[in-house]
Amino acid sequence: MDEKEEKKAEVQQVPIPAWIGKFPFRPEEKRFIVIRRGDELSGFYGFEGHQVALRRFVSLDQFTVSQWTLTAGNYYEPAGQHNYGDEIYYFLEGDPVAFAPETGETYQLHAGDALYIPQGTRHQIFGFNEKKVVTISIVAPRIWAAEDKMGTVIPPVKEPRFYKAWEEGGRGEVAHSRHAPSIPNIDSLGHWPMEGKKARQGKKIIPVRAEEQLPLIHGKERHVLFSFVVSNDYINVALLQIPVGGISEVERHKGDELLYALRGDLVVQLEEPGEAKGSAVSLCHHVFQGEKCFIPGGTPHKYLNFNTAPIEAFAVIGPGL
Repeated sequence: MDEKEEKKAEVQQVPIPAWIGKFPFRPEEKRFIVIRRGDELSGFYGFEGHQVALRRFVSLDQFTVSQWTLTAGNYYEPAGQHNYGDEIYYFLEGDPVAFAPETGETYQLHAGDALYIPQGTRHQIFGFNEKKVVTISIVAPRIWAAEDKMGTVIPPVKEPRFYKAWEEGGRGEVAHSRHAPSIPNIDSLGHWPMEGKKARQGKKIIPVRAEEQLPLIHGKERHVLFSFVVSNDYINVALLQIPVGGISEVERHKGDELLYALRGDLVVQLEEPGEAKGSAVSLCHHVFQGEKCFIPGGTPHKYLNFNTAPIEAFAVIGPGL
C-alpha cells in the first residue's frame, strides 16, 4: 500500500459522528422541545491542548447549533473547515481574534460581535488576554458530510499566512477591502451582510460587529426587535429582544427555529391543533435563562415576556424565514 492509499484508509477509519443531522431526534421526527442543560451533547473540537469544549444543542437537516468555550490565552487547532455549509459565530464572552489562515486576514472582535464564515473558508479563533472566549456556533445546512470522505480528519493549512516579517516573503499580500454594506432595511433580508453566493466565492471571513447588525422591528401592532447577524439563502441568525410585558404577534417560519434564552426567562406559546378559539385557557412553554427550545418549521408561535426586565434570546432560523 502506497502513502496515498494509507492516508485514504486512515480517513475512512474516522467517519463523521453518528449524531450529526440526527440530534436530538431524526429529521422526520421533528417536534417542539425545550432543551435543558442535561439534554445537551458534550464533546471537544481540536487536538489536545488546543481544543474547545462543546455543548451541542441541535443537529438536524437544516442546521447544527452549539456553544463552545476556549480557555484564556489559547487557540483551537486545526483550523475549521466546512465544505457543506456556512458558519456563524456569535461571541458571548471574551475578546476573540479571528484569523483566516489561507489569506492572513485578522480581526479583533469582542463580546456582542459576530463572524460570518462562508462555506469552504478556513478559520481559527485565538485568545490573547486573560478572558475565556464563549461562542455560539451555527453551521447551515450541514456541518460535515460522509460523501467527501474527509470524515472528521481536518487537513492542516499548508502555509498559514501569519505575519512573519523577519522571513523574506513571509508577510505576503493581504487584501484590505471590506465587503460593501447593504442598505439596512427590510429589503436587506436574505443578503446580509452580503449575498451568500458572492461571499462563498470570495472565501473571506466577514466580521459583523454589534453596530453592524441589521435591526428590524417585528410585528404590525405588537413589537419585538430582531437584530440580524446574518440573513442569506442558507440561514438567518438574529438577536431577539422583547420589552417588559411584551408579546409578539403569532408567526410561523418556512425553516426550523432554535431559540436560546440568553437573558431572562422566555415564554413560548404555540397554537396547538384543535385548541378552542376564544378559550381563556391555553398552554405555554417556559424556556428559562440558559435553556433552548426547538420549533419545527411551519409551527405557529409567539414570544412573551413576564419578567421585570427585557428579554434577550438568540434565534437561529433556517433556511427560510
